[in-house]
Amino acid sequence: MNQPTSTTPTPSEQGRKFDRGTLVTLGIVYLLSVILMFSGLGPFGLVDTIGLLISLVEALIVLGLDRPGLASMRGLINRETLSSGQRLALTIGEVIFFPLTLGVYLVRALIEVRDELGLTPPSQQ
Repeated sequence: MNQPTSTTPTPSEQGRKFDRGTLVTLGIVYLLSVILMFSGLGPFGLVDTIGLLISLVEALIVLGLDRPGLASMRGLINRETLSSGQRLALTIGEVIFFPLTLGVYLVRALIEVRDELGLTPPSQQ
């Protein structure tokens, strides 16, 4: 008999709490890497490759600091509710599209910090 599973992320799935300075630094480096990846500058795509490498290094750093949070995209995905085939497909997708995974992770982390500080977007005041 299947037990109902909660889709609410647990604290371990949400990952590590970073301070604002760390998140701002990670966000700036991420934006720089995305700009370089899609700039089209330089001979033979050299600048694009540098942007991709910066993104890869940043993803490895975040993976080392917060593996559960990066794997679940800060609690967006509850891996316990997925079948083994779905988990494998998700892992392959996260590896192939790691810049997108890192971007989702950083946006969700920044939203959590904003909520903790009690800041709201101007449209919700």
